[in-house]
Amino acid sequence: MAQRSDVLVRMPAELKRRLAREVEARGGNLNDVAVEILASRFAVPFQGSGRRAGRPSGKGDVLLRMPPELKEKLAQRASERGRSVTQLIVETLAERFHDLKRKDTMASKNGSSNGRGRSDDRVRVALIGVGNCANSLLQGVQYYKDADPDEFVPGLMHVDLGGYHVRDVEFTAAFDVTTDKVGKDLADAMWAHPNDTYKFADVPKTGIKVSRGMTHDGIGKYLSEVVEKAPGETDDVVGILKETNTDVVVNYLPVGSEEATKWYTEQILSAGCAMVNCMPVFIAREAYWQRRFEQVGLPIIGDDIKSQVGATITHRVLTSLFRERGVRLDKTMQLNVGGNSDFLNMLERDRLESKKISKTNAVTSMLDYDIGKDNVHVGPSDHVPWLTDRKWAYIRMEGSAFGNVPLNLELKLEVWDSPNSAGIVIDAVRLAKLALNNGIGGALEGPSAYLMKSPPKQIVDDEAMDLVEDFIKKNTKTKAKAKV
Repeated sequence: MAQRSDVLVRMPAELKRRLAREVEARGGNLNDVAVEILASRFAVPFQGSGRRAGRPSGKGDVLLRMPPELKEKLAQRASERGRSVTQLIVETLAERFHDLKRKDTMASKNGSSNGRGRSDDRVRVALIGVGNCANSLLQGVQYYKDADPDEFVPGLMHVDLGGYHVRDVEFTAAFDVTTDKVGKDLADAMWAHPNDTYKFADVPKTGIKVSRGMTHDGIGKYLSEVVEKAPGETDDVVGILKETNTDVVVNYLPVGSEEATKWYTEQILSAGCAMVNCMPVFIAREAYWQRRFEQVGLPIIGDDIKSQVGATITHRVLTSLFRERGVRLDKTMQLNVGGNSDFLNMLERDRLESKKISKTNAVTSMLDYDIGKDNVHVGPSDHVPWLTDRKWAYIRMEGSAFGNVPLNLELKLEVWDSPNSAGIVIDAVRLAKLALNNGIGGALEGPSAYLMKSPPKQIVDDEAMDLVEDFIKKNTKTKAKAKV
């Protein structure tokens, strides 16, 4: 049996009642529920007993039995923050259950600060994962910082979006797990091994040291052969996000990082930040997570970022063209090869499942009939190292035109993968900031449909774009200030 250490916690009655409701909903016991929340928050492994218990009373002290490592971590964090261990436990659990005081504070401020100070003048962004996509985002903000607001900029909806110029995006924190990146200035880490994307801007030193993030399932079998995991404990993600007054967190974890994404989502919620989920682990489109973000008045845009002109958007537009011109699509496939670490990770086919679902759904949702699962194949195919961050996509579409005469289309698309989505993310973080300013919580339907492959609701692209433009007009920064 695993060793346990005891901590006696004097718990407020309201918090204990909330814990009791959670125990009743899960069908477990109070110790497992409370310690699981603490263990997740402070990145310590924990396996509960699994025993079922009746609903606990709503008052009285609670004796928590936890791993010694968790007790030590709590003592360390409490000391750093000038708190007792009991105070830290109560605060952490209260954050998880969105205590009434915090909710009242958010409501009284119309969600504009989500319980803490927030600047209207900047869009403060933290990055989870410092790979090629983060690299291109950093370069893009630098490259267009002096762009004329009336200028057409490839890949952006607007240079000035709702009162926020590209240069108003500033970076506050970054998290990674490899020795080549952790502890380095973000401007150096963005070019560290195995990053290999296109250079189009010189990014000066940022003063931001890359923090040690949580690994979980973030490093796959093949990626582990080319990178080395950084030693040491996971840094205090929630504390860092709060201390830096981060507004929006961008999830750039590798494909297949299911557990890591869910863990980071909990940290983002606890820190009171908006989220842009660029990867195909389904958060924004799932009802459970939608409710979690709605409950605390925090916005999320997701899931799985579209590129400016990538394989999925191209395939999607061609599918719409077939439908609009009266050609029945009978069979189609999309094969992608690339040389970056994402394609290396996707050599593990079990890490590929959510990506295939996301890309397939983005295409087939443009049809008003079921093409049949055996007649569509969409997804990454292989890793070709010499392609580096380039991606080659091969699309074939077989259809029936007038008189059931065959009509076939083949296309090859070559892109630099990471720069192809960086402008989309610059738009996404600014849209998320507008939502924060105006107290809009939950999944943002229009922005998610326009910017993401697997949004909560699939909407054809021209209609989704109109919804985003309407969202910007309603929530532009000047109007947000006028409300206060």
